[in-house]
Amino acid sequence: MYKKGFIIWIMFVAVGRLLAQQTATATLLFAGDAMQHLTQIESARETDGSFCYDSCFYHIKNEIDAADYAVVNFEVSLGGKPYTGYPSFSAPDEFAQALKRAGFDLFLLANNHTMDRGAKGFLRTLNRLDSMNILYVGGYRNREERSQRYPRLVSVNGFRVAFLNYTYGTNGHAVPSPLYMNMLDAEQILADVELARECWAEVVVVCLHWGQEYEVVENRQQQELADKLVEAGVDLVIGSHPHVVQPMEVRYNPEGTVKSVVAYSLGNFISNMQIDHTTGGAMLKVVLGRDGMRVKIDSVAYSLVGVQRPEKGSRQPFIMRSAAQIDTLSGLPAYMYRYLRDTRANLSEHNIGITEYMF
Repeated sequence: MYKKGFIIWIMFVAVGRLLAQQTATATLLFAGDAMQHLTQIESARETDGSFCYDSCFYHIKNEIDAADYAVVNFEVSLGGKPYTGYPSFSAPDEFAQALKRAGFDLFLLANNHTMDRGAKGFLRTLNRLDSMNILYVGGYRNREERSQRYPRLVSVNGFRVAFLNYTYGTNGHAVPSPLYMNMLDAEQILADVELARECWAEVVVVCLHWGQEYEVVENRQQQELADKLVEAGVDLVIGSHPHVVQPMEVRYNPEGTVKSVVAYSLGNFISNMQIDHTTGGAMLKVVLGRDGMRVKIDSVAYSLVGVQRPEKGSRQPFIMRSAAQIDTLSGLPAYMYRYLRDTRANLSEHNIGITEYMF
């Protein structure tokens, strides 16, 4: 499968080692669910019929862009017109372009809404992302393409990182052959983890669309799969789907060093969801370092972000704000302060080894 790329990977390893001598660290940033409900789409519509989302990310763009590599769960299709929100998402192409301009390098496609517009919409999503030079992982045109592009192997400041992505389902939408979506199957995931190591990956990241919606604590199934992945040597387990932030934990080696990091759900990145705990999410920052040639996790921390919705009837954009802004600004909607308070309380009670940072 990877015969053709073997020589390339030898060169990749050699270059990576040279870079490692010059670059001591690499910062990875993970965000939650990027969604587009109909109210968001209409809010972004310009008078000429185009869409502009850049103002949504104005207050947090610098933090995303500062990361060496940023990942977001792209929980919509680019199925074309008519643009629609829940329950069958089809967002304007400009939404993906704005996320890229905000600093995101990799889109996760293995989630329950990528197939919302069926095979035609899924193919259009892949074609449009390719045309925008946006990297993605989790969904493919066929098995052959998956074998060529998966695991998604990336050099981040000389660190060789493999990204894997899976979903529990696609909301009942079929994934007709030859299209391929990575489904959540423990045996397949473990095989792919092994393949990633065979391809010289120094860091393996498994991104899972799993869990129970709106539950602020992970369930037993999540815990059991996380345990299997950590035991198999996965470095980072990053979750999405519940639309609320769930606990995060560091798993330690016997000598006290960081073995793995598990974030059960990063919640919503941007959406128009309005029930409790869904009006924001967490961004997880992981700093990689080296001890000689051995890769280690130097630090891990989270920062909360919230979504300020426009007042009803206004043409104002949705605005994302950092926790620092929400803490210091007065006059913001009450739901933003409540989200911050409740999410902090939950993470303070359940997190292990991961604390909040501010920007």
